[in-house]
Amino acid sequence: MNNSLYVFDEIRTYHDNEVNSAIRYLIDDPEFAVFIRYLFRGVDRNELINSIKDISTIAEFQDKFVKAAMEAIIKRSIDELSYSGVEQLEKDKVYLFLSNHRDIVLDSSLINYALYMHGFTTSQVAIGGNLLISPMITHMVKLNKSFIVKRNIPPRELYNNSKLLSSYISHTLFETRESVWIAQREGRAKDGNDKTQYSLLKMLCINDDDKDLAGVFQRINVFPVTVSYELDPCDVLKAIELYSIANKIPYVKTHQTDFQSMITGMQGFKGRVEVGFSSLLTDDELKNIDEHQPNNWLKKLAAIIDNRIFSSYRLWETNYIAYDLLSDKAMFHDKYTEQAKETFINYLREKTDKLETIYPKEEINKIILNMYANPVKNKLLNNLPL
Repeated sequence: MNNSLYVFDEIRTYHDNEVNSAIRYLIDDPEFAVFIRYLFRGVDRNELINSIKDISTIAEFQDKFVKAAMEAIIKRSIDELSYSGVEQLEKDKVYLFLSNHRDIVLDSSLINYALYMHGFTTSQVAIGGNLLISPMITHMVKLNKSFIVKRNIPPRELYNNSKLLSSYISHTLFETRESVWIAQREGRAKDGNDKTQYSLLKMLCINDDDKDLAGVFQRINVFPVTVSYELDPCDVLKAIELYSIANKIPYVKTHQTDFQSMITGMQGFKGRVEVGFSSLLTDDELKNIDEHQPNNWLKKLAAIIDNRIFSSYRLWETNYIAYDLLSDKAMFHDKYTEQAKETFINYLREKTDKLETIYPKEEINKIILNMYANPVKNKLLNNLPL
């Protein structure tokens, strides 16, 4: 290995020569035994271990283990998984897939599963360091092509960390020739309002001496993607956090809350899900951003990406129903049945009935409705087809 690449060691995914030792660690880890017992119900543990113990490459791990894990999750928690826009991708190109962020694990996993099932090489995945809450999870994500985005670091370290992260993404895209997935914002959009952080775009070009921002992003090949969930298993957990923050109720995020969100997101029922590949940002779009001040240029780019993500969002009955319930009108009554409306109302009631008394049901219910309604609002605000 080139010595100059050691600088990435603290954040990078595993290399192939590290794979088997990581798998051997997992096999001996009691936490991994619990994980596979839950995930692969009814599968003989010894048979599964024998199928992975000699794996020696990332590609083989994804083919033999990750694919099976995703199929188990999809079978158990998704009614129907669909894709759109995959035909626009070219197999000889690498992309920076920039997507909305609703689920800690599944957003990137479903996008990579879509790539894998359509014959493309999977992308490397940016994951927050706050999620590495155990050695087992650290080994799992780094075996699955995840690199680490450090969170909650002192401001004086933030700049250098951003430069390192940007360098790693550039190295992955241009040197190792692998696509990269990164969320459009730090943390999940808990309110369902998918907005791109311009600071994320700033990070992507922080190391580039080229002042031509259009040229920088032409090289990066930004391809917005949207994951649309009919139901969000973590909706009430997100609502509790949003309510607590808004009302200054102590809410401390711990390893346990992150782990609960991971497990709930994987095992909870999601109804139908669509992965929508929007379209590659074009050279003309980038060149025609009429702004000379860099920060304002990046904000305009963020608005273009937002428009792509809103456009490819698949609206489900739950989104239309939530919008109508909030507005107390029937603007979209033709988009759903009365039975679907009653089912959704009962779903919300069942969620809020389990709340602790500290959380008022009506307010939590309203926060959840806004989560589901915001994709509709964003299409309306941007004059996009519904």
